[in-house]
Amino acid sequence: MAQILKRLTITLGIGVVAPVAHAQDAMQDPLFGAQVFQLNLGIAAPANSLQETLTYPNGGGATILTTGSLDFGTGGRAEISYSRPWGDASRFYVELAGMRAIGEETILIVGPAATFPGSYDDGYQLPTGYSVATDVKTEMAFLKAGREWAMNDTWRASAGVQVGQVSQEFQAESFDTALVSSRTLTATGSNQLFGVQGGLSHYVPLNEKTALRSTMTLGVMTNSYDYAYRNIETTGGATEQAADASGNSTAFSAGVSVALEHQMTTNGYLSFKVGVGGLFNVVNAADTFLDPAGTASTAKIDHDSIVSSYVTVGYVFRF
Repeated sequence: MAQILKRLTITLGIGVVAPVAHAQDAMQDPLFGAQVFQLNLGIAAPANSLQETLTYPNGGGATILTTGSLDFGTGGRAEISYSRPWGDASRFYVELAGMRAIGEETILIVGPAATFPGSYDDGYQLPTGYSVATDVKTEMAFLKAGREWAMNDTWRASAGVQVGQVSQEFQAESFDTALVSSRTLTATGSNQLFGVQGGLSHYVPLNEKTALRSTMTLGVMTNSYDYAYRNIETTGGATEQAADASGNSTAFSAGVSVALEHQMTTNGYLSFKVGVGGLFNVVNAADTFLDPAGTASTAKIDHDSIVSSYVTVGYVFRF
């Protein structure tokens, strides 16, 4: 934690002493010199960042079904932000963003009996003729705050802190040939993140009322994670397999977005934004469940990525 705060102090210090534009140089962006409140709503679609193998023969072997057979779903995304001038050519900002998506897909076990690699493979199989209803749930939520500096009339640089939570979880319920539920598998987990972040943005007017705003951000964070796997027999409710793990690591964030802004009123702008953002070196519960090195009682923790693209529409209030 001390190292993160030290990095933030250095970053903010550099920003304060670095050459920046004066207020009159930032006037090309009509939002720079005012208080701004923005709300965007839209849809998000998680990417498949899991390992390739979803099922393979009992005892191991060539992949039968890939993780491309899963549905990662689409869900909702919300963004809310507030910013105001801070000194001659800088601004204070605070942003809150979150998304949640659930994908559902039923897979059929045809040909020889199969199994999920990892913990489930230690004694359990997916018999021929069974069907498996799978869910993949992805959630992200982040709060950011910091300072933004005008480098000239089109470029801005920013630095600040961020705190958030991210997870990608897996659930599977198997049904026998009579479509009677036999067992439910769950792999759940979360990453609690805190650290620093910074970025660049570029503002380009297209005409008198329309402009394009491009933004790139990077961050580094401490990560406190938890993981839990359960194999529960449906009829009696007995837990037949269980694996838990927790720990700490370093994680990274990255995001890119492009927003088209159009002035609707004197102090109101319509915003249409597309972007992609992700966390890297975080614990992915779905991928951890599928790691072949996992056993019935011990998880092989995978530090992977959780990434989502999104499209949002919103309104910007200047006052």
